[in-house]
Amino acid sequence: MEFFKCTTKKFFGSPIQALLDDSGQLCRDATEIRMIATRYYEHLLTAEPLSQQVMECRNQIWSHINEIVPPNMNRKLVVPFSSEELRTAFSALPKHSCPSEDSLSVTFFQEYWGIIGERLKLVCNEIFETGHMPVPMAASLIYMIPKGDRQSADVSKWRPITLLNTVYKIYAKALSIRFLEVLPFIIHSAQTGFVKERSILDNIFTFWEAVAIAKKSNQELAILLLDFEKAYDCVEWSFLEGTLIKMGFSARWVRGVSSLYYSATGS
Repeated sequence: MEFFKCTTKKFFGSPIQALLDDSGQLCRDATEIRMIATRYYEHLLTAEPLSQQVMECRNQIWSHINEIVPPNMNRKLVVPFSSEELRTAFSALPKHSCPSEDSLSVTFFQEYWGIIGERLKLVCNEIFETGHMPVPMAASLIYMIPKGDRQSADVSKWRPITLLNTVYKIYAKALSIRFLEVLPFIIHSAQTGFVKERSILDNIFTFWEAVAIAKKSNQELAILLLDFEKAYDCVEWSFLEGTLIKMGFSARWVRGVSSLYYSATGS
């Protein structure tokens, strides 16, 4: 393991040369840069205490959600993972993606699957059943990459990329493959992106059709393009879990998915 750490060590290290602190002062010291980035993302990602108003909003949203996941689909989602499922999962991962602290690539698991496959299956099924992931497996490395200008001193212009251990990625991929069968039944047809056999380009055609209909019928037309800043980062985990339960997903499935983030750590 020490050999793998030595061979991959050179790839890790932030390219950030300087960042502006809260007072606008330019900081070049590595420790200060780390503190500025840490404060920024702690403020962005730390969950706020749930107020009575937020709880009322949640309950109002949940009151409009119906159970749409049938029992037979739930049964398929919660069966124990098979060796073949996990093999399919790691085969779908990029072969040369950057490893994390374990320094083990997807190719390693392909090469030695006959030795470690059954043990990995036991580990994944235990995580899925208990909702708890071992700390070393959930550990990750966070690397900052620029959105554009590599010399930018604005921390918001840098994007954190998390390097995950391969076992973590295999488990997550196995969950996502199962989830693919459910998505067409729970995602509204108006959602065109990120669902198999749908294309975000359909939004362009919808736009031009709306314009054509408005012109033909001599109606006024208003079109809004909304973009939520850091939308995925700002959604509360507890809200997502509650929404999944309201949609009819079993508590066992929600627990298995939640293990991906409740056990996760980064450095």
